[in-house]
Amino acid sequence: SRAILVRVLSSIYSTDMGHLAESSVVCRLGGMLVHCAISRERLDDASSPCLTVDFRRRAYANGEIERNHKRREHHGSDEEMFIATIVERSIRPFFPVDYASALSLTLTEHSSDGMVDPVVVCINTASCSLLASSQPWGESVSGSEFNDRTRIPPGCVRVAVVDGELCLNPTLVDQSRAELNMLYVGTLYGPLLVQMSGDEQNQKVISEALAMAHAAIPEVIENQLDFMRFL
Repeated sequence: SRAILVRVLSSIYSTDMGHLAESSVVCRLGGMLVHCAISRERLDDASSPCLTVDFRRRAYANGEIERNHKRREHHGSDEEMFIATIVERSIRPFFPVDYASALSLTLTEHSSDGMVDPVVVCINTASCSLLASSQPWGESVSGSEFNDRTRIPPGCVRVAVVDGELCLNPTLVDQSRAELNMLYVGTLYGPLLVQMSGDEQNQKVISEALAMAHAAIPEVIENQLDFMRFL
């Protein structure tokens, strides 16, 4: 496997885990480790891509071994479905209009330290996995400075206002006491998905948070393309 040291994702691996999948990528940030595997089935006729995203959080990710009567993994919690939905909404717009395949992304959280935001890691992991696959996915860009690729992935970051200060990619502890919590998925040219929660804020604070988030997106995209150069 190969690993690239980056700032937003500390390690990105092309792995033999899920070797039967079309693409298999593991991303690590701090104590968070997420694996994404992609499988595809060609459809003869489809007006839009049949895209399925599934997120699974393992009990052992938090160092827990259930008792015998609870050892079977339980899936489909509200948080798992919420994360899967956010990932699906972030990647769906980058498929071509004539794309006709049933595509399945399976994201599995194998390790967690209770500090790193799983949503940001999952979206960027899914993006890396799609880049490593043979799918025609990504934003069409001509004359891009990013390694002359014709398709560029999106990037995801989170910005929060903690104790009156803007913070990029805050921990879960900081998010729990943030006055503003913003999830930002964007391209080189603008936002794709923005979700905010928190106290009422004036327009200046929101504008500064959006500007900070978008300024971090090119580095996230470059991190993913650095990973592709070593495949």
